[in-house]
Amino acid sequence: MTPPPTDFTIGESLYLNFGRFTARRSGMRCLIPLLVVMLAFGAILYASGEDVIGAAMPALGGLLAGAAVWLFSYVVLLPRRLRRNYRESASLHERMRFTPSETGFECKQASGIWHPKWRDIRKWTETSEFFAIFPNRTAACILPRDQFAEEVLAYVRDRLKESGLTQPGKFRK
Repeated sequence: MTPPPTDFTIGESLYLNFGRFTARRSGMRCLIPLLVVMLAFGAILYASGEDVIGAAMPALGGLLAGAAVWLFSYVVLLPRRLRRNYRESASLHERMRFTPSETGFECKQASGIWHPKWRDIRKWTETSEFFAIFPNRTAACILPRDQFAEEVLAYVRDRLKESGLTQPGKFRK
């Protein structure tokens, strides 16, 4: 049975936490290749008989400087930018109505209507604070968990799984 429509709003703190979540995930994806390169660099130095510690110091210094810049960006700059984006985006302040169906959903607000099909969704993810549906890699429909009944979110989760997105956080192939 299709659940009834749910009215909701996105608050500034939810928008900020969603932005931090997505930034943290993308930051981790960048860190892994960097660590692989650093290990390969160390292996090459070790194999060549060079003083690994002495030769790696500039690289480690650069890595620490890069980590400091990323941390400053994540802790100071990102929240400032997200708060400003939220305050400048009138559509984020509008009351929205989410209506799921067997084939997709409708998200309606004063500034427009969006009705994608489940099969066109690229990814979904959920935390204790939100359930996010991504039509592409950067945009998302953010559903605040505290404003949705669990039966609605379970229905959405089931439709997404039926459409081929079997687990959260994984992109459709």
